[in-house]
Amino acid sequence: MPSALFAGAASAASLTVVVSVANVGGFFSPYVVGLITEATGNHQVGLFFLAACVVVVAPAPYFYARHRLEGDAGVVSGMKPRIPSHGVHNE
Repeated sequence: MPSALFAGAASAASLTVVVSVANVGGFFSPYVVGLITEATGNHQVGLFFLAACVVVVAPAPYFYARHRLEGDAGVVSGMKPRIPSHGVHNE
């Protein structure tokens, strides 16, 4: 989705931010699950925490897509969409 919003270097930077946030989550989530497991003595609570994180974040693409205009990719990148002719010439 970030590549659909931005063009060029901004697209690469936005994808880097998404990947970086995912890496931070992948690094800290086992630690947090371990803390929860030690505090409660139950592995299920830690897994419920991870499930709750997914439930909270899962609607984000829906809300993003709901407010996005259809067919504006050419406007975002500043280029008109190119329609290939495939060798057909109308005269």
